[in-house]
Amino acid sequence: MSPLPAYKNRVLVTGGAGWSNSGASSMGGGLSYGAVSVYTDGGFGGPSSTLNSDILQAGGNGTIAWSALESYAFLANHEMVTNARQLASAFYSATADANRIKTYYFGCSEGGREGLKAIQTYPTDYDGVIAAAPGIYLPLTQPIQNFAAWTMAQMQHIIDPCAFVAIQKDIIAACDDADGLQDGVVSRPDLCNYNISNSIGTAWSNCTRGGPGAPTSGMVSDADARLVTTLYEGPLLDNGERTWFAYNLGIDWTSNGGTVWNNETRTFDLGSFSYFKDVYQMFWAQNTAMPIVNFTEISTDLVYQNITSLFRLIGGWTTTAWPDLSSFRAAGGKVITWHGTQDQLLPTMMSASYYEDVRRHMFGPNSKYSQIQDFYRYFHVPGADHCSINPAEPNGPFPQYAIAQLIDWVERGEAPDTLNGTTQSGSSTQDTICMWPSAPVWDAGGGFRCELTANFAQTYIQTPDAWKISIF
Repeated sequence: MSPLPAYKNRVLVTGGAGWSNSGASSMGGGLSYGAVSVYTDGGFGGPSSTLNSDILQAGGNGTIAWSALESYAFLANHEMVTNARQLASAFYSATADANRIKTYYFGCSEGGREGLKAIQTYPTDYDGVIAAAPGIYLPLTQPIQNFAAWTMAQMQHIIDPCAFVAIQKDIIAACDDADGLQDGVVSRPDLCNYNISNSIGTAWSNCTRGGPGAPTSGMVSDADARLVTTLYEGPLLDNGERTWFAYNLGIDWTSNGGTVWNNETRTFDLGSFSYFKDVYQMFWAQNTAMPIVNFTEISTDLVYQNITSLFRLIGGWTTTAWPDLSSFRAAGGKVITWHGTQDQLLPTMMSASYYEDVRRHMFGPNSKYSQIQDFYRYFHVPGADHCSINPAEPNGPFPQYAIAQLIDWVERGEAPDTLNGTTQSGSSTQDTICMWPSAPVWDAGGGFRCELTANFAQTYIQTPDAWKISIF
């Protein structure tokens, strides 16, 4: 049995996912870095307990348990790292400046939101933070993830998931070599302009994504193409204004547009779409009874109205879009954000938009990126989906040893210009993940570089224009 690594005066906090603050599944990661690993259950009773089971007062319909929401939103994490730092310092006698405990945080999705909220609210809690694919605008991200459901209902076309997959494969094939390398990875979604109508007639066979009893072969129809084209445009109001960032071409729509085969009717039905129902139950209906949602009665305009009320109700606690990180920077803090280019739940543009917001507010719209990169670095991960490798693009790199790179930045001043990447198989031509606003490019001879393109952010980011309040 190998001995445990020596303690190196570090605390590593791991964040949660969905409606949970618990990072229990990632706790073991701290050992390899000589760190004490800690997590919090948010005060909900255990690693498997979640906000959506505790938010409404028992038997008190119409009453939100505000203390539970406060704990979930930011307080539990702050109390945890404060106590962990004190306990580790006392246990390991690390009280002198030379032995001062360094605190680090890693989280993705909800965990990424928690990390950003920490540095915005308690800027001295952490020395280094990785906030990956963060759910920055929670009042908006949770319900609007399921706009595919009401779009299918409004368009009266419930798609076969195999058609989703067939179109996805066409997009990947068409946009693969936009970066100069043919490897089955959409590394440059900014250069991907595939017209979905080109997939009409694309056939599939031996597909089991539809479930037991569903057809295993078929072809993409006109209705399929119209639906998917609408989905990639993103949720728009009736007046054409954009309520949310568009998703990059090539994502897996079966995750947030899942449909279920009905053997009785021999047709597909809409799936469960839990996040939408959770928000509906907790904050709009505020009823302990699980609601029955009829998506044929839902529209983007109606959801927009309800999200507006949700921002007023819980936005101050749960939204992590505050762009002034001056106090965190002054305390010497460092932060890394990465986001997969094929994230199917939280649009990649969302993180890029926030990063640009921080740069603009802290240093000015015409500032050099070197100014924000002094303490905050952002990376697009080619082909990665939400917080994980992408089975549809297995040759894409995924951040490996990012915590080690963050530690080197904090403790040795070695800032990461790129992130180290690996693939599902452990090797790839793409082992380098470029720092925003650069992007990967291969020349005709196979040479690789991270290329800077003029006005890259302005070209890539389509900021939602429907909001008359300043949330972006």
